[in-house]
Amino acid sequence: MFGAKSCEARPVQLYKFSVKANIFQHNAQVLRKLKNDIELSYPNRDRDEQHRLLWVNACERFHNSFDELAFPGGLTRELSLLKEADEQAIELAIRFLEVDPWFFRSGYIKEQLLRLIARVELSDNQQERLRSVILERIETGGRREFRKYSQLARQLDVPTFRKAVLERAELGDVHIRRRAWWILTSLERSGRTKSL
Repeated sequence: MFGAKSCEARPVQLYKFSVKANIFQHNAQVLRKLKNDIELSYPNRDRDEQHRLLWVNACERFHNSFDELAFPGGLTRELSLLKEADEQAIELAIRFLEVDPWFFRSGYIKEQLLRLIARVELSDNQQERLRSVILERIETGGRREFRKYSQLARQLDVPTFRKAVLERAELGDVHIRRRAWWILTSLERSGRTKSL
């Protein structure tokens, strides 16, 4: 399992990451298992002291592991560094969004990351990668963080991006079309399109 020590022992270097994308998925899988342990032990917690202890231990394992497993190096640390516009934190946040791990509260975390990313200066490469993430989210589904993607799209608006969103609004299935129109509506509200 990737705990606090294993994440901190791996140095993160900008552009040449030793943190691989699969750490996000691996940690998400571990968090889903820990959350499932809570859910399985919950119905029997009042049966006797042993069952109550199983439930309490499951809760403690989940809560004690959450910060380190939710984000390599610690979620609290990442959010703090991202607020300071730390380049490595920005890069890791973008990688997290690209991988799109799913676990309890991951949507809230993505909302926080998107809100903070919208406040920092991004390289052209990072902007392009985030455009790709938004296009992928249009196609794969809108979850709770989709509104934040719509807001971020305003800052990433260029003609080629707008054209790609419009294509999805016209050609995709009903769900894809709806999400694409949400993005287009958000882009129209901004009223600014950068040229490439």
